[in-house]
Amino acid sequence: MAIVMISSISKNGREALSSTLARKTGWPCLSREDVLEEAVAKGIKVGRLEVSMIKNPGNEERLAREKQIYLAFLTETICRKAEKGNLVYCGRAGHLLLPGVSHRIRVGLIAPRDSMVEDARLSMNLSADRAWTYVDRLSEDIEKWFHFMHGVDPKERGQYDLVLNTENLSLNNAASLLCSISELPDFKPTPVSSELQSDLDLAARARLRLALDQKTAGADLGIKADKGILTVTYMLLLPLFFAPGQDGGGGIGMTLFWAVLKIAGLIASVVVLGRWIIPRVLEQIALTRSRELFTLSVLVIALGIAMGSSHFFGVSMELGAFLAGLAVSRTEFAARAGIDALPMRDAFAVLFFVSVGMLFDPWSLLNEPLLIGLVLIIVLIGKPVSTLLTVRILGRPLSIAIPVGAALSQVGEFSFILGTVALNLGVMHSGGWNAMVAVSIVTIALNPSIYGLARRLSSKAVRIGSSADEEPEIDPRRCILVGYGPVGRTVHRLLADRGALITVIELNLNTARLLKNEGIAVVHGDVLRRGTLEEAGITRSGSLVLSTDLDNA
Repeated sequence: MAIVMISSISKNGREALSSTLARKTGWPCLSREDVLEEAVAKGIKVGRLEVSMIKNPGNEERLAREKQIYLAFLTETICRKAEKGNLVYCGRAGHLLLPGVSHRIRVGLIAPRDSMVEDARLSMNLSADRAWTYVDRLSEDIEKWFHFMHGVDPKERGQYDLVLNTENLSLNNAASLLCSISELPDFKPTPVSSELQSDLDLAARARLRLALDQKTAGADLGIKADKGILTVTYMLLLPLFFAPGQDGGGGIGMTLFWAVLKIAGLIASVVVLGRWIIPRVLEQIALTRSRELFTLSVLVIALGIAMGSSHFFGVSMELGAFLAGLAVSRTEFAARAGIDALPMRDAFAVLFFVSVGMLFDPWSLLNEPLLIGLVLIIVLIGKPVSTLLTVRILGRPLSIAIPVGAALSQVGEFSFILGTVALNLGVMHSGGWNAMVAVSIVTIALNPSIYGLARRLSSKAVRIGSSADEEPEIDPRRCILVGYGPVGRTVHRLLADRGALITVIELNLNTARLLKNEGIAVVHGDVLRRGTLEEAGITRSGSLVLSTDLDNA
């Protein structure tokens, strides 16, 4: 199954290519105009959103809710159409939807300017000069639309998997090329990508249901279909409803009032930190070019937000640390911070398992055998079966449903966070806590074997392609260039003249920003740090060029 997303300024060009591809493959075809008709029928005012955004570009904040509703409707429609197999979608920026789903093919289509002018002249009965003016204004408006809806520049080539120029390439050959690409292992669905698509679909449906219901239309809700997010929500609500003193002084009304007030204050604080304060702090630290200071600063920011959330808003430190990660992930230093945090992640993972062992009470096996057995049955049988059925109901094959269910046959980290909060608030007794710890040790130990068995069973039920386990195909045109100094610029120009697909790794922040503004694929980071080359795509690159002294990188 593949989802081909064709994006272009030219409406006629993208529709012609998508219809040609649909005829060749027999796949269903969905256009932006089809989605707009459905959206208007459901009361979603897309036209007003587009006009307001173009004519009043200063109203982005006021239009944010309408934008989220429209994007949710687009996501839900595309996922619904793609449930039964392959799909071709053509629009302005469809390739930016379904982020992280690996079996989508993001295609950028460049239509010759002359043909766009000729189409405008004939369809709208314009003179040549007015047709040129119309096309120029249309390009400017669509560029504004890109920035408003997705926060990216449409000219950045790194957002596409493939860019086609139909000036010298016929539509038939372009469609044949896309047919061949769709058969590559890189764009075949995996359990992870299929599960992510289901999560995006579920989140979009929930957002639409709440936004289109009069009772909840005015609510500003952040929705994400992810196990971690749902658990974090419960972590926030448990202290608010079960903490001592919550049963008096106004009852449930005051409890809800303070809950909403705390949530609003916490979200506002994280937004302010993530948008204005943290990026500036990390920028100044990055300019020092000290790897140790940058890593330490990320750790201090995470712990600071965690402790501040706990002290000022009464939530757990775990939730605060989670929100700190979200705040850092919204900055341009997210990739570098993630790479630098890998050693800390491994260290904390070891400490987590050590703490689980220290929490275990061997006597609980004798004191609570029935409770432990019941919880073990729920985790090893009930949880995987319910997950398997849910995935099947969503239309996914057994080759995906069985491994996904097996992967969840354990007690995860968030269960301990939730359990700790519940235990401190008296919602869970000590016997339940001991049962959870005992079951976690058993299931964590058994999960690798269970998952391996599930993969073998799923391969027998529905034959799984071996592409997921194969090495990624090397593209000889792809090249990673380390450093963009005087030598690097010369090398980049020579490689670009030969049609190479170049990704630059640059440690200098200002240079990385300039390259990004010029539409050049760039990774800001240190090539000597683990994960930087992987971020740049080393597994699929045919060559690596060093144009800098690594001792000074």
